Amino acid sequence: MNLPYAHELLTAADEQRHGFIKLRGFQADREVRLMAAAGLIDATFNDGREGSFSSINRLTASGESFLRAFKDDPIPEVDTDGALLRITPAGAGAKRKADFDPDLPPFRAAA
Repeated sequence: MNLPYAHELLTAADEQRHGFIKLRGFQADREVRLMAAAGLIDATFNDGREGSFSSINRLTASGESFLRAFKDDPIPEVDTDGALLRITPAGAGAKRKADFDPDLPPFRAAA
């Protein structure tokens, strides 16, 4: 599962209080299926017919818990190769590849 993308989708679904979110495209469909399999959402899936789409119908309790877990400690962004990105100290929104071991978990350990 692409955690930054899944987080973005969950956040958008959580903000949509009346209705559901329609998602088109292979990547969106794949992420919706993975999030549903993980128990984060209730969803409807693209059936392959023309005009069909996947949708996030609602977040489950686990999906809401997932969002709360990352409220104060956001998921790091990744580039298209999966390499971690971070904001440079100079700011201005400039991003560069992280200069630390990407195989290490990017999250702080619980104290």
